[in-house]
Amino acid sequence: MKSDEPAETEIRKSKLENRGEFRISSFDFRFFACSSLVTILSAMHELSIASAILDAVRKEAEKRPGARVTKVGVRIGALSGVEPEALSFGFTVLVKGTEFEPLALEIEPVPRRQRCPACDFTFEVAEDNLACPRCARIETQFAGGDELDMAYLEIEEQ
Repeated sequence: MKSDEPAETEIRKSKLENRGEFRISSFDFRFFACSSLVTILSAMHELSIASAILDAVRKEAEKRPGARVTKVGVRIGALSGVEPEALSFGFTVLVKGTEFEPLALEIEPVPRRQRCPACDFTFEVAEDNLACPRCARIETQFAGGDELDMAYLEIEEQ
């Protein structure tokens, strides 16, 4: 490489079409664009889940005329593929300006669980260690952590 050529990872100081993004290299920019697309698609996934939750709340509210739903609780497993922060944000956006505002979304995280077939012990996985903490057996079976459930609704009767 010549000394007058910029290094591959050198930050170029040109902005891309006034979007506030800096180009590190054409490869890095493509990676950035791809990761941004994944982030957008992930947020769209959580937004559709938030919409489904709101639809379920709406159907339940229709069964109770005059009542007001104040809170909805959901259980989200560590392996569900749902990003709790994105879900919460999407839910807040969908509720804003509707008859349900200020409906709160409460998220209960559910850790990954494994079951040991040797000693029949079910345990929460800590730091990706799948070995049984009771008998140290390495071969354990998946027992939970992929949940995505509506757990409860809090309703004020008027």
